Amino acid sequence: MKSTCITNVKKDEEIQIYHYGIEVCENGHGYGPAVRDHFLIHFILDGKGIFKSNGITYHLNKNKGFLITPERVTYYEADMDTPWTYCWIGFNGIKAYQILKDGDLTYKDPIISFDDDCLIPHTMEKIIATDIKSAGSSLKLKSYLYLVLSEIQRVNCMQAPTHQKKNYTEEYIEKALDFIEKNYSRSIKVTDIAKHIGLDRSYFTSVFKESMDVSPQRYLIEFRMKKASYLLESTDLSIGDIARSVGYKDPLGFSKVYKSIVGISPSKYRKVGSSSSPFNR
Repeated sequence: MKSTCITNVKKDEEIQIYHYGIEVCENGHGYGPAVRDHFLIHFILDGKGIFKSNGITYHLNKNKGFLITPERVTYYEADMDTPWTYCWIGFNGIKAYQILKDGDLTYKDPIISFDDDCLIPHTMEKIIATDIKSAGSSLKLKSYLYLVLSEIQRVNCMQAPTHQKKNYTEEYIEKALDFIEKNYSRSIKVTDIAKHIGLDRSYFTSVFKESMDVSPQRYLIEFRMKKASYLLESTDLSIGDIARSVGYKDPLGFSKVYKSIVGISPSKYRKVGSSSSPFNR
């Protein structure tokens, strides 16, 4: 067994790791019945066993995970013939419950299923390999934990019933559009949008395109060009100032993108007005 405990835990933080590790269990090795004062997730890497919670016994194997919630009695035990190997991470914080709830991992639904392409096992390897004495290790561990939790949200969203997926998609799109509207003037990228709503870039791109019939990259560019057109019409700002106002540091690069979207250069648009704008067609 390899285990690491964090000693300087601050319970008033948004989220905080308590401990983590990996164990190749012996036949029939069990823990409990017992309660914890924090959240604890085990991810099964091989073998099988049982997890008992809320009066239910779950028979679990590779690529399954189970959640232990604070102050709830649970018990888990490795199989007698094919004992499991699992990694785990214990954490808590003022936002921990809501993050797990958003990912549909709760006391009443404590099981997660993931496949070999999921980032969870790989990220847990990085967590376990982190030297907690190194500079910046606390932030690094926290970022890895957020990645694990975002993968849980992604996986459970993909496995949810169709009507539930629709609700998730609508929520993701609303958050993405709101983020773009509030941050288009900064040099944000699609990766930043995906990270903000807790999805990996490829999955976010797929969800966005399916819902909006346009890629998030294209939507962000067109949104910026629409804002730029408004500034060209309503202000005397220079092309450089307008470029910076919609997230472009390079005026020349902005002008090339603007012409590719609108069909004419920013300076010509300013002369001919909104009649030439594709946004008014």
